Amino acid sequence: MKLKEFRSRTLSGLFLLLTLSACQELKQGEYGVVYSDLPPVFGGGVKEKLVEPGEREVILPWETLYRFDTTRKALAWGGVGQGTSTATSDYVETRSLDGNEVDLAITVLYSVDPKMLHHVIQRVGTTEDGIRRLVAAVARADIRNHMNVLHTKDFFSPERRQAAVDQVKKSLRTRLAPEGIVVDDVIYNDHRFERRLADGVVDRSYQEQIDRTQAIHQETEQEEKKIATVVEQKRREFNDAQAQVNRILEQVEGTKRQAMLQGDAYLAAKKNEAEEIRATGNGEVEGLKKQIEALSGPGGKALLQLSLVRELISANPKFVLVNSAGEGKGGIDLNKIDTNEILRQAEIFVVSPEIQKEKSTGAPASSPAPVATPVLP
Repeated sequence: MKLKEFRSRTLSGLFLLLTLSACQELKQGEYGVVYSDLPPVFGGGVKEKLVEPGEREVILPWETLYRFDTTRKALAWGGVGQGTSTATSDYVETRSLDGNEVDLAITVLYSVDPKMLHHVIQRVGTTEDGIRRLVAAVARADIRNHMNVLHTKDFFSPERRQAAVDQVKKSLRTRLAPEGIVVDDVIYNDHRFERRLADGVVDRSYQEQIDRTQAIHQETEQEEKKIATVVEQKRREFNDAQAQVNRILEQVEGTKRQAMLQGDAYLAAKKNEAEEIRATGNGEVEGLKKQIEALSGPGGKALLQLSLVRELISANPKFVLVNSAGEGKGGIDLNKIDTNEILRQAEIFVVSPEIQKEKSTGAPASSPAPVATPVLP
């Protein structure tokens, strides 16, 4: 009877235990660690098993599952609800090296290392809010420590400002990595030169002056860009016009060269013609000189008469003009003379002086003139 009662009570206890137990499943990106409230001798404390995303775990009534989202999270200052204060616009307040108070808007990206989740639960915190508070405290300290090395003018230099932000990131990684927190990046967003007075009023006069200066600077840059755009446009127009002028000059130069070549060729041709004419004229002059020398010598008159006869025969005239006294009136009569008659008269003209000489001396001529000797070529 007692055995049955024990079994009944045991089954009832197991049923009650199963009823009170819960089966929990981790979401994507979540890792978990089970903690038992039992004494260490009964297996209490943090269990070594790491519950991974998508895995289901039965949690007994005396056990607790600590689950952490290990995806990347952002801790930002400079906007309402982004920093450690969720109700106000929270900036990281620091000073420049030359004493001006400056509010910084900076974002820190971090995540929990799943491999060190046991250390995080035991040494850092059991909730994500606890981890966030730790990251915020360390980040504020490092931001103030490494950003206040900049002078006021350095905050407007992207290179110097980024060098200081890189130092903040390096320091955060060095300090938080042993605690199982991975700092992925530190991003600079903005800065404002403001200071809070004793009565809580924020003095923005210096920042307003900077804003006016920046607005003027931006307007100046816009005007310079407009001027640069106009200058570039005019430069392109000038280059196009210059190219067109160069094309016209090249065409004119080509026409000029072509005309010069044609002129040189024409001049050379005319020079050649002149040389030919000169050579021909010189030849004719030399021929005339020789004819004059021949005519000036013995028998020149006869040669002249023969030349005259040749010219008349080559022209084949039917009528020639012969000067006639015309009864002393000095007129010119038109007579028809046959070519053979001209030859006969020319022969008589050549022979008659010899006959006259024979009559005057009474001696026969030394040699009779040839009759019917051809005198024409």
